[in-house]
Amino acid sequence: MRRKDWPDALIAAICRAIKERRLALDMSIYALSQKSGVSQQAISYYEREMRRPTLEGLAKVAAGLDWELSELISAAEGFLKKGRK
Repeated sequence: MRRKDWPDALIAAICRAIKERRLALDMSIYALSQKSGVSQQAISYYEREMRRPTLEGLAKVAAGLDWELSELISAAEGFLKKGRK
């Protein structure tokens, strides 16, 4: 992966991590919205990679998923490492 492509790949991996964690917790987008304070539409856009989450939005979503922001980033990095193999 070229260095200039890394930010886009990281955002995609973060969005994937959000969706996978939500599904692993058997949580609906509505429930995550209620718990995080982030709109259902925004979460849906994040998961479909139609919108780039802000740092504040990521922190709220991570908290709604019972994760620290660092855990969300770590999960995303794990997806990136798997993709490089």
